[in-house]
Amino acid sequence: MGVQRIADSFTMQAPRSGIVLASRDYHVENFNGAQGPGSYAVFQMNYGGKNTIQTMFMMSTDGRVWYGQFLGTSNAWAQALTILKSAKKNPQQ
Repeated sequence: MGVQRIADSFTMQAPRSGIVLASRDYHVENFNGAQGPGSYAVFQMNYGGKNTIQTMFMMSTDGRVWYGQFLGTSNAWAQALTILKSAKKNPQQ
């Protein structure tokens, strides 16, 4: 299941879960990490009265797939993305 499908599902489930999206529109971005590719979808939303972004991401590092979510400011997401891009295989394995 790719980020596009996860994001599509999120846009349908969000209102049922009480999540207020600023828009159902989102975009998927690709990135290259230290040892593999990844992608993420970004949603604009209002959380706790503040403009916030919600992202869903997937990436591959040495054949392992990582999936996760982020909720916070766009500046904090930029920092989180930098960390994701630096993920490397554990040399002991």
